[in-house]
Amino acid sequence: MVKRTLRSVLFGVIGVAVLLGFAQSAQAEGKPTLYLPTPPGQTWEVIQGYNCGTHDGWGRLSFDLVNTEGPTTGAPIYAAADGTIFFWTGRSGSLILAHGDGYYTMYSHLSSWIEAPVGTSVKRGQYIGNAGATNPTPTVPHLHFTFFRGDGPYAYNRQPVALAFAEGHDFPDTGKCNQYAGTQLVANGEADSVAPTLEWAGPAERTWVNSGRLDWQLADNQSILGFSQNWDAPAATEKPQFAANTGYLELLAGQHTAYVTAWDAAGNQASFQREIWFDPTAPSLPTTTVTESLKLNGSQASLVLNWQSASDVDSGVKGYQVYFGTDPLGTSEWFVAEQQVDVGLRESGFYYFRIRSEDNAHNFSEWTTLQTVQIN
Repeated sequence: MVKRTLRSVLFGVIGVAVLLGFAQSAQAEGKPTLYLPTPPGQTWEVIQGYNCGTHDGWGRLSFDLVNTEGPTTGAPIYAAADGTIFFWTGRSGSLILAHGDGYYTMYSHLSSWIEAPVGTSVKRGQYIGNAGATNPTPTVPHLHFTFFRGDGPYAYNRQPVALAFAEGHDFPDTGKCNQYAGTQLVANGEADSVAPTLEWAGPAERTWVNSGRLDWQLADNQSILGFSQNWDAPAATEKPQFAANTGYLELLAGQHTAYVTAWDAAGNQASFQREIWFDPTAPSLPTTTVTESLKLNGSQASLVLNWQSASDVDSGVKGYQVYFGTDPLGTSEWFVAEQQVDVGLRESGFYYFRIRSEDNAHNFSEWTTLQTVQIN
């Protein structure tokens, strides 16, 4: 419930905000059809009705609503009709939506809201915040809901509008104090039953990589509430760890499965998983199986060099790049998968046989001179 003094301050701030350049609401013809702003299928009760207590003045035709099936605090609240964000104040947790042709709805005592800029469009049934107890009177958590009309871009000459909802509820004003208190209401207008979706970015599944991180982007037909994440098992949480629609995990060495669980504002939940193979370390150096220095005569038909295999803990050894030439620091793209290479016939001279190992994640060891060869 919002006190008269607070309402005056609230709309004084609104006027200043608009003068500072806040976007005006989009105009539409006629009075909007309202749907209950509470979660579909839940029973909510009117604990304070029209015309009494703090429900006076332009807000006298307001309802204070509480959840009869569970906690009110934290319950998602939805836009009662299509519109745009007109104003938000954290002092009373009040969000106002403009619906065109001078009509507005106000949702007060919210513990959080969607934090979108003024002028942002919202669809009927879209999540806009969570019920709470921000500056309520009395102190019981509840949703204070008001439908009113105002003139001009600053909503001057505000007048209350009697509540009626598309679920079949009509509440005309007879002037009675606390009118409709005790009424129970169930929202059933086109509940969001579509679960969130996820698009992965980063490493491909089941392909060895040596760098990067695993990113994702969540999407929903209404709005994302948040997600939880973990490696190798779903996060042990009943609520989102993060209130965001994007996230990432730093990679873990070895073969691991990333788990992401997403919630939308209507409570729909979806789980996703992706197996990522990450090897951040280079393989070991190969070692020679023969003497490090060879002396050969030129009559030898061909020269075959052998070595002992390298090792790699995570992705395994893919093969070797080899160099055979006169440069003591020589390198080459010559690749072999086995532990031997035929360097063929060579002219007389002094040669360096250099090698480095490669793993399946494309990590390389350092180049090393495995043997020198003197051909006479």
